[in-house]
Amino acid sequence: MSSRPPTALDDRSRLTLRVVVVFGLLMVVFVGRLLAQNPLTSRLTCEHASGLCTIAQVLRRSTQHWVVPLRNIKGAEIPPRHGGRPSTSYTVSLRVANRDYYFTSYNSRSTALGVIARINAFLKDPSAPPLVIEHDERTLNSIAWILMILVSIALLGMGAWTFRRGRTGSS
Repeated sequence: MSSRPPTALDDRSRLTLRVVVVFGLLMVVFVGRLLAQNPLTSRLTCEHASGLCTIAQVLRRSTQHWVVPLRNIKGAEIPPRHGGRPSTSYTVSLRVANRDYYFTSYNSRSTALGVIARINAFLKDPSAPPLVIEHDERTLNSIAWILMILVSIALLGMGAWTFRRGRTGSS
């Protein structure tokens, strides 16, 4: 007859749970780093009168700002992806002779193509009114951070329970 209570974890289960907890925490750190790099808001403003396009991106810890002369912009596009995997995010970039300027990403290909069409139509029509396109990801980003915090708390709780259980169950 076993002296262990029926709820005690065996060594293999405890090890598996520890690996899951550590892997989960590493994933939380990885996803957190990705979230911190994505813009919370992006704004593109172009005017024929000034001959300039301005891209402003508000990140979690900084703001990026570029000014590009209209005459240098060849058009807007979804740059080709490398690696061959289908994308769930569609990046809109301004093509310039010497580089591309990342504007923002959309979850819908049709939305990204609509934004590209608006930018390209503006570039072709010198009499077009100023173009302003804003993309706000603050709500979605906040929800993602809250979920990450909750998952982290759950993983830390599971880890603490397993490590404590491992010490008391093996005595």
